Amino acid sequence: IYTTFRYAPLHKVPTYGTPDTRLPSSDWVSDRTLCLPLHPGLSDADVLTVAASLRKAVEARTAEKNARS
Repeated sequence: IYTTFRYAPLHKVPTYGTPDTRLPSSDWVSDRTLCLPLHPGLSDADVLTVAASLRKAVEARTAEKNARS
């Protein structure tokens, strides 16, 4: 499943930002935002595959974190 981190915070885009601007909350959100392949061209089966794969990844990560606790 193709995923991407697509959108940079606007303060990091040369047209809108400035080099010295610090917006840690925007950076934090940007670092954790994932774009999933969901669009009108996907079949219902594809949407279910994306959702199931995301659920599996989140559950695996949660189990990994819990094992370290």
